[in-house]
Amino acid sequence: MDPILKAALGQPARTFTAVRGELPDGAAPLRLLNGGQAVIAGETYLGRDDRFGAIDKISPISDGVKSEATTASLVLRTATAEAIEVLANPKTQGAPITITQGAIDTDTGGVFGVELLFRGEINYAVLVADEETRAVRVELITEEARALEPNDERRLSHSFHQSVWPGELGLVHVTGVTQKDFWRIRKPSVSYSGGGGRPGGGHVDGGMAHLF
Repeated sequence: MDPILKAALGQPARTFTAVRGELPDGAAPLRLLNGGQAVIAGETYLGRDDRFGAIDKISPISDGVKSEATTASLVLRTATAEAIEVLANPKTQGAPITITQGAIDTDTGGVFGVELLFRGEINYAVLVADEETRAVRVELITEEARALEPNDERRLSHSFHQSVWPGELGLVHVTGVTQKDFWRIRKPSVSYSGGGGRPGGGHVDGGMAHLF
């Protein structure tokens, strides 16, 4: 925990959770607080924004294990239909989002300390509505989740490298690119069966073993 925040919790203070987001296409930035108002690093966070509404819920944030990645979600009680369109726009996918916690001096309103809880990006947004209310659930992911996405089409070769970064010659002399590189997964093991010292399920032809 941030030492300043830890010290603040020993005094009369009110804790808060803040959400900060940068949205594309010139959309107004997202600066929301779970109640009240605070100025954090020179930026004003509101408990209720005229456009994006208010924070309804923030899911528990837990670290991913093994092949899982850290994820989070938040539910916003949006104030306008325009806000729903912005959050659900495909261009919003990948917009950076941070979630922090801190404490506010109940006497002066000043912020004591701020600690980062989550840094990631918007994955997608879903409208949650019933007869009386409407809200938007925003699913968040981290960079490590992107690293776990399938990438079968990518190749560690000069030609593929050029397709992404034209003119960059870092792989022009790289060899052995046909060898498969296992990333963040365990290399599959090959088991053999049968007698005579030969692999089961295969045959040797011209000094070369063929498995099938």
